[in-house]
Amino acid sequence: ADGADVILKDGGTTFGSFTNSSGELVIKSGSTPTAAVTLSGANATIEGNLTVDGNFDVTGTLDFSDSSITNIGSIALDTITNDGTDITLDSSGDIILDADGGDFNFKDGGTEILRITNSSSDVIIRPVVDAKDLIFQQRDGTEVARIEDNGTFNVVTNKLAINGTAITSTAAELNILDGVTSTAAELNILDGVTST
Repeated sequence: ADGADVILKDGGTTFGSFTNSSGELVIKSGSTPTAAVTLSGANATIEGNLTVDGNFDVTGTLDFSDSSITNIGSIALDTITNDGTDITLDSSGDIILDADGGDFNFKDGGTEILRITNSSSDVIIRPVVDAKDLIFQQRDGTEVARIEDNGTFNVVTNKLAINGTAITSTAAELNILDGVTSTAAELNILDGVTST
């Protein structure tokens, strides 16, 4: 067909066609053929849905930058790499992270900075970079407490409370007890004393 479609018919009824579109091969389907597959060199563009009954093997790169993948029951991957900005995990239910190795490793540019580990069902949270602290902040970024590299649990002034009651003593005031030889029973005698 010079300058026209190659029409495919069965018993006189059209079911598809081949078309030359600016050097691209367009395969159309239907009694009123519409574009289904466009072949351009080594590239193929599919209009509509692609159903694969069996294995779908890819040796190159799948690019979904102009679209999205939906309704996947499960997918087995070794690595997910994003060359763009952020990766968003959005679920109408829960997001479950299941690491059979027992470790959840958080990295920045390939450098591990935080690890959450299962240790006989105990949970270990620790910074991995040497000489760095684990810092707890409020929403506005105000520091509340930090676990320092030397193992010290450092609480910011006025940020420590027991059962809702703020502890207002300073560290120096609490250190007065350092070296006191009183027993717990002897200290409990003070319970209820009104002396200043």
